[in-house]
Amino acid sequence: MVSTPQIYYKQNRLKQLRAFCHAAQTGSISEAAERVFLSQPTVSLQVQALERELATVLFERRGPKIRLTPEGEILYRLAQPLVEGMDKLDETFAAFCGRLESGVLNIAAGESTILYILPEPIRRFTESYPGISVKLQNVTGRDGLAMLRGDEVDFAVGSMLEVPDDISYRPVVTYAPTLITPLAHPLAGKDRVTLADISPYGLILPPRHLSTWRMVELVFGQHGLSYRVTLEAGGWEVIKKYVELGLGISIVTGLAAGLLPALRASSRRLVATLKSDATAAAGPPRFGRLRIPGVHDLLVTSQVALSVVLLVVAGLVLRTLATVHRLDAGFAHDRLVASHISTSSTGLQPDERDRFFRTLAQTLEAEPWVRAATIVENAPLSPQRTARLRIEGRDDPVSLITTRVIPGFFETMGIGLVAGRSFTPGDTAKAPDVAIVNETLARRYFGEARPIGRRLWLAGSGDTPDRALAIVGVARDAKAQDFLADPEPVVYLAYPQYSYPTGSALVVATNIDPAAAVPRLQEWLRRYEPHLAIVNVLPYTEVVRGFLYVQRMNAELFATLAFLGMSLAAVGIFSVVSLAVGRRRREIGIRMAIGARRTDIRRLILGRAMTPVLVGLGLGLAGAAALTGLVRSLLFGVEPSDPVAVLAGIAVLLVAALLAAYLPARQATRVDPMAALRSD
Repeated sequence: MVSTPQIYYKQNRLKQLRAFCHAAQTGSISEAAERVFLSQPTVSLQVQALERELATVLFERRGPKIRLTPEGEILYRLAQPLVEGMDKLDETFAAFCGRLESGVLNIAAGESTILYILPEPIRRFTESYPGISVKLQNVTGRDGLAMLRGDEVDFAVGSMLEVPDDISYRPVVTYAPTLITPLAHPLAGKDRVTLADISPYGLILPPRHLSTWRMVELVFGQHGLSYRVTLEAGGWEVIKKYVELGLGISIVTGLAAGLLPALRASSRRLVATLKSDATAAAGPPRFGRLRIPGVHDLLVTSQVALSVVLLVVAGLVLRTLATVHRLDAGFAHDRLVASHISTSSTGLQPDERDRFFRTLAQTLEAEPWVRAATIVENAPLSPQRTARLRIEGRDDPVSLITTRVIPGFFETMGIGLVAGRSFTPGDTAKAPDVAIVNETLARRYFGEARPIGRRLWLAGSGDTPDRALAIVGVARDAKAQDFLADPEPVVYLAYPQYSYPTGSALVVATNIDPAAAVPRLQEWLRRYEPHLAIVNVLPYTEVVRGFLYVQRMNAELFATLAFLGMSLAAVGIFSVVSLAVGRRRREIGIRMAIGARRTDIRRLILGRAMTPVLVGLGLGLAGAAALTGLVRSLLFGVEPSDPVAVLAGIAVLLVAALLAAYLPARQATRVDPMAALRSD
């Protein structure tokens, strides 16, 4: 006789195996959750479901770290190739078919390589393969090799003096080392510079572990010359800045040798320089009565526009975080601690489990730190069992969430009853089958009719007939699986009327801080039954926090980006206004000499400073509105046009801009007119 294959938990075995493999690789449930972009409770429950189905313990849990049991190691060897193959199925299939249409290309490279070598190849690649996204990892050469060996990137780009045996290296770009100096440096005027010429001067080099330092050390050593490093700095742009300030000279790659400020200064002619001083006194260039914006104005406008977009998005995701924090779970989760316990190693028979679980809960309630304890098939806010039920008055069966609970469950969880009664000790296997439904089910399937006394039929399996259930109560809605989703129809069943599995969830309402109750509960369970398998004792506040992980990370990320963008805009405004005040010092002196008041000067400077700010503000709001479709996916319970978030972003930006412009404007009012006129 051919046996019927078992239908696994929610028909989602791949998710369970993926969570299991990542937990085995990292040795941590929380790190595995970050890898697969799920909450820690979700990963824990997937692993628990796998353990229940396989009737074995896969991890030894010791503190924050977990370790595979011998059975877990066997499963990992079997599951890891399957999970990896399924995760890369699309790419593998496309590669075998000779086409690449989607995927992610991970590249490790240094800052200079990313800035000067990769832009053109990446542009050509993205044009040829628009469906493949490119991810650049800005790391040093040593870290790039580590990521390559760890299979975290597809390839690394960088210079190598020595090629390791386990790396396949292919040169794609060649360049010569280049000496950079300040314009006024003695070596700047030489047509030919030797190593002996460089030796007496202090060098500015990147960190010692990078290839440039090793190259300098190798070449100077080969020629028997000494060299002196006066400053060690990370990044070519930083090195070029310090060279420009005259703090030393440096040897860089030819690709990174461009010094824009120095080259611009060196190419200016004396007559043009003198003319620029005269024009500066006459104020900004104009076309008729219209002021022509300069490069600095355009930079400020772009910085402000970007800052407005980031501030508005940050306001929206912060409003989202506040909204989800106010959501009602439908039960008093702030004082609850939950755990999954299994009797698989205790030797209890199925007919002994009902008494064991009920006695455990009753004994635990005698502890002074425990207000109440209950047993439930699957704890709320975790994956739930579904079953086919036929509802009185309807012909077609429907698939509904069903969960088995013991008497006292609703009182422990803080879930109120809006009609009927709760389960009682009399609801045993010998009593008529009863059920309690939630408000959502009652509204959806019974409308205005009273559901108490109506019947449900739970579909049997094989030759087992359907079980008739009498509805004896209606419970207040509580979130069953997802904290962020609307309540689903739920049917609560009396646990004593059904056979107990080896494991169930234990939920404890505490009189103390739930975090302090966690070690007490673990210790108590160990004393009560040493062979009891205990999985993930954690406060329900952590379960809820896990559901809010994405919203919390979005809020932190965009708040940081908005702060950085606003700071950059403020620094840009301050710098531009300060530069304008310095250039127009003589003009300001003339205005004050002919009677302009300090308030007039301050108003003049602030007015001109705020013009590009207001233009950038308008562009930023237009950009934020254009990104509505993308922003909507980050929000929950908040519209992209939320006036509070938009107005808050505008207000913060305007205050920062006014403060940044006010300081140099105030400095302008302190100009001495006679000193300014004599300075010409």
